[in-house]
Amino acid sequence: MTSKTQFNACPTEQLILFHYGDLDDADKLQVEHHLQACSDCRSKLGELRKFLNQVPTGVPEITASELRSFTSRVMHNLPRQPRFSRPALGWALAGALVLLLTLNLRQQIEPPAPAPAPMVAEQEVLDRLELLQNLDLLENLDLLQQLASQG
Repeated sequence: MTSKTQFNACPTEQLILFHYGDLDDADKLQVEHHLQACSDCRSKLGELRKFLNQVPTGVPEITASELRSFTSRVMHNLPRQPRFSRPALGWALAGALVLLLTLNLRQQIEPPAPAPAPMVAEQEVLDRLELLQNLDLLENLDLLQQLASQG
């Protein structure tokens, strides 16, 4: 039910929502006004409240033994994962060992590469940075000369 529709009778769903306070303000007000005028709906709400007050609304309590029992049943019903066989695991470890030895020997045989010289582009960047620093010094010198001539 929305507040835009005409309210002629209280459907059971609306009365249940009203009981739990789950209606928006407009619908709640509409149900309250209808209940003031309609004795049938008031008695229907009274019967619903007798029933709804007996329905538990809290979180069910689970004992530790029930939790252990549930956990063991779930674990028992899980599919078993195949384990690695010892020969397959041995071959995998042997392959990894061969790979590591090969890499280690390769590093010992090949001399380390010399450090690369600074590239031309890097040198240009350094030259420009030095030029910018010199420009800053010149600007500061000009400013000092102006201050000296004024004062």
